[in-house]
Amino acid sequence: MKIKKPKKVKKITKASIKKNIRKLQNKALKLWSEAVKIKAGNTCCVQGCTVTERLNAHHIEAYATCKALRYDIRNGLCCCPGHHKFFGASCHRSFCFVLELLTLDDIEYLTAHRKDQVEFTIEYLQAKITELEGIINESRKPDAVSAAAGATERNKTSIAQESIS
Repeated sequence: MKIKKPKKVKKITKASIKKNIRKLQNKALKLWSEAVKIKAGNTCCVQGCTVTERLNAHHIEAYATCKALRYDIRNGLCCCPGHHKFFGASCHRSFCFVLELLTLDDIEYLTAHRKDQVEFTIEYLQAKITELEGIINESRKPDAVSAAAGATERNKTSIAQESIS
């Protein structure tokens, strides 16, 4: 008769906590990206651009330097690859280009929250993940999809009108 060995109890170490936080950060980033794209109606945010494939979510306030807004969908723009990085007028090449895509409300919100202090704990990240999953699940309802597309068109129109003025 074979004797079963008792299962090892995993110790909670600094390394294991760090590993769990890293996994949660990756999950939150993927959800943030999806939520930003949904918010934009799965189209590039630049007026006149009709690209709907291979879209990128761009952090307005830098991912690396602004922890407080890292997983906030108001800190994101949905762009085609060209308007994200590759064209002369793109998010990574021109601050003025990004500024033209934002509303005054967006700028005020980002300015007010960019220096907020945040510590990435497991609890904080789980709360952000739940929030982002809620946004994504809400958008999957039939009424929400058409509302998101309408909001994107209104935003593009308001940006165009502001630039004409």
